[in-house]
Amino acid sequence: MTYDGNGNFLSAQRNGYSGALMDGLTYNYYANSNKLDHVVDAVPDNSFQTDLDNQPPQNYCYDGNGNMQTDTKNLVGFVIYDINNLPLRIFKTTGTILDYMYDAANQRVRKFDSFGGNTYYYNGADGKTEVIQYGTSNTLTYNLYGLEMFGRIQRDGLSASRYYYLKDHLGTIRMTLNETGGISSSADFYPFGMEMDVRSLNNGLTDNRYKFTGKERDVETNYDYFGARYYDARIGRWLSRDPLAEKYPSLSPYVYCADNPMKFVDPNGKWLAYTHNRLIADAFRGMKDVNVGNLQKASAWADQDAFQGPASSYRHGMLTGDDMQDNFNVGLMNAFISEDNVEIDAKREEIDEFGVKLHTIMDLTSPSHEGLQRWGTKDGENPNIFDQVGHVLREVFISTRRYYATLRLMREYKKDYESKEKKVKTIYEYQAIFDQYMQEESEEEREYYSNLGTQ
Repeated sequence: MTYDGNGNFLSAQRNGYSGALMDGLTYNYYANSNKLDHVVDAVPDNSFQTDLDNQPPQNYCYDGNGNMQTDTKNLVGFVIYDINNLPLRIFKTTGTILDYMYDAANQRVRKFDSFGGNTYYYNGADGKTEVIQYGTSNTLTYNLYGLEMFGRIQRDGLSASRYYYLKDHLGTIRMTLNETGGISSSADFYPFGMEMDVRSLNNGLTDNRYKFTGKERDVETNYDYFGARYYDARIGRWLSRDPLAEKYPSLSPYVYCADNPMKFVDPNGKWLAYTHNRLIADAFRGMKDVNVGNLQKASAWADQDAFQGPASSYRHGMLTGDDMQDNFNVGLMNAFISEDNVEIDAKREEIDEFGVKLHTIMDLTSPSHEGLQRWGTKDGENPNIFDQVGHVLREVFISTRRYYATLRLMREYKKDYESKEKKVKTIYEYQAIFDQYMQEESEEEREYYSNLGTQ
């Protein structure tokens, strides 16, 4: 991928399952603007099932607020927005009309398809969708929540079925299991959220709406509903400007997660959130002596671009990072997590020092510092679907174990860091403890799997 100075894509390439080029994209913009005009694909149309085909000039047009009003190649003829820049009505070139309704908190409560009827969303006080009703029928979806949405109950008349989600570190649903543990669906995604060609399995699952980072993908448009905005994973861009664009003046208001979708998630279309934040919130939930918000801010500060070079490798636990390996200094890391003789920055007095060092402990366990997990194949062979599903299941299991092992390690470090003698262990000792945790099932992990079987 290549970008302009504002983070807008200039070009992108995606390969299909066979390794052949699926998308060779060139992004074209309106003059002196962040607004996308059209995308040219070097690969002929209809070469793949899920790719982005060549678009005509002015495929995208915008209203005065910067909201996308047309997406010609996607059969979107015109979009009308409300005062909050959310779509009210979409006229498709096929003749279909889509209507949307939102509550006072701007949460979607109704979707109407002139050919498919109404879908109603019943949201809780926290904005989470609890029940989805299809028309006036008894076909209902009840979303199941713990720390986050982990599954659903699908009711059709008098019968009901339970389904459970297995997610990656971003919250993307990679696999759906039925109540007997059978695999109902699985999927793999490109970094910006488009579903991979021939890398999905569906065993008759009729409702598979939640996908990238757990957000609903509307089948009528292929747009993802995030709350404050809608997102098109095929082009990796929002349809509307960032409502908090003034907080990110160096970024185009249409780019997704600062062009870093493996590290950031966007919970509602308004702001970035570190994956680290989720770990901190879960690790210290209910601990009154911990200010979770300050820890999250301190951790975020530790991950700024200025600290990503080899000279700062000790801040991140990048023991296996290719760019860091030769420059990594174990002595500096040990001093950093245990002593006060490694300067953090002039802002040190303004932040929570523990939160900055906690970031290092989390990075020590991060799979992103070991290279992303890939689907395995033998040279010259395509794996059968059972091999694919088995790989995803193993990957999700390992990710779940890694998550709970990381929570335990963070608490271990907190206990050491705040002890009277400040008996902080060496980085290799913490690595050994983490390796041991990876061999054990924690009480939280047992509870997690127990909930999957009882909800």
